[in-house]
Amino acid sequence: MVPSHYTGSYQQNFKKTKQLNSKGDPVFQSMVKYGAPVIVHLMDMLDDTTVTKLFNSCTNKNYTVGDLAFLLIDEIEWIPFALVIKMQWCTFRACGSLPDYFWDYLRENRKSFKQNYQTYYYSKERKAVQRSK
Repeated sequence: MVPSHYTGSYQQNFKKTKQLNSKGDPVFQSMVKYGAPVIVHLMDMLDDTTVTKLFNSCTNKNYTVGDLAFLLIDEIEWIPFALVIKMQWCTFRACGSLPDYFWDYLRENRKSFKQNYQTYYYSKERKAVQRSK
């Protein structure tokens, strides 16, 4: 049996819920324009489990505040997952540039992801990644 989140039929159940189009959303893009200085504030929100009204079609659930903080950080400054969480991800699915099951990982490991990202953010590794761009 094919899971419903691959069929697209689940979207019909969420017609009243707004979907996030980060590239076209003016509020999202206005936050991105603040650039790297806003990342420090977004890091504090990474473990916020408050559910929003924005629907994540990759997980078939609404985004949390922490999910949106993650997306904003990744849009402002790419997050090298392997360096941050010390795990290698081998496959990517049709839901953008995130590795398979990353949303599940993030939701189950919010506090440790937040700690790992904060450690990475202030590390020499991040500075090296930023210089290489």
